Amino acid sequence: MSTITVSELRDAMYHYLPNVMHIASIPKNELDKKIEKYIKQIVILPSDTVITRLHSMFAMVNCAAKGSVYYQDLLSFYDEQANNLHKNICQGNITWQNRVKAKLKQSILDISDDNVANPTNPAFMNYMGEIFYATTIIPRAQEGGYEFLGFDVLMNNGKDADLHFRRMDDGMMIYFDNLSIHGVDVSKVNQSEDLYFFLEKKIVDKCNSKTEGLQKEENGYHINGKVSEFHVAPFLWNETSDMLPYKDAFQHFQNEENVSGLFVALKPQRLPTGKYHFSIETVANILLQWQKQECIIIKMIHKVRAFLDYIFCIHKIKVPI
Repeated sequence: MSTITVSELRDAMYHYLPNVMHIASIPKNELDKKIEKYIKQIVILPSDTVITRLHSMFAMVNCAAKGSVYYQDLLSFYDEQANNLHKNICQGNITWQNRVKAKLKQSILDISDDNVANPTNPAFMNYMGEIFYATTIIPRAQEGGYEFLGFDVLMNNGKDADLHFRRMDDGMMIYFDNLSIHGVDVSKVNQSEDLYFFLEKKIVDKCNSKTEGLQKEENGYHINGKVSEFHVAPFLWNETSDMLPYKDAFQHFQNEENVSGLFVALKPQRLPTGKYHFSIETVANILLQWQKQECIIIKMIHKVRAFLDYIFCIHKIKVPI
């Protein structure tokens, strides 16, 4: 299915992800072995195989190299976000920078699923989701009176949390763990309430898994010697526009006092030039903006229809729309 060579894909990795590749510092031999594995996965597939979801960073870069503007701009955004996290947000803290380096390396080398035609959750996007969430939440938390304390913090139950903060006004420790959600089949969703309970279960299951063995307190958990809050940080990878009919579910999450369930996602905007601009926002806000755009478009259609009705009425011609 592809004629790209190991050296061509390696060069493309450095072209589309210059900062990520520099930070990850993957030895050439190690990188080439993973690229070879990826190429072997795709060349054996029948020519009519439809791949519904990308299973590795190599696949994403391969799409960019073949001319996909969407993936070219998505990779550029990821590269910028990763560099900002490593260079600016980490503020020269070597321990934090090494954590980011490890995540970036994993996002590139993780191609554990050998069946690339099988639409399962791609692990490499989980690491991307962690990077995107960190670059979004850390600056906002700092502006809101929280001190960032570190990545991948080990808790006293032997499990780690992706992000660790301290609330400055009362000293409360707060832990976040990222949850990447892929492949929600909206064709099986009848109403917003169904989607809400489906997503809520994923959040609760993740929270229970991470907090297993921790002593539950009235206002949190006993973590590393202190009563602390633990929250799940969900990142939605689905096509956000598919969620527009179920916007009430995400608004419900956003209205809740519990920080867990504040879904964020990529917001792609296609520019007049044909390129894409990406940002990260809450899903509820994205859907609200798109709903307003949809209403504006509908109003414009009605105005055009009314105008055509008037024009064609003069000539006694039926409006052809």
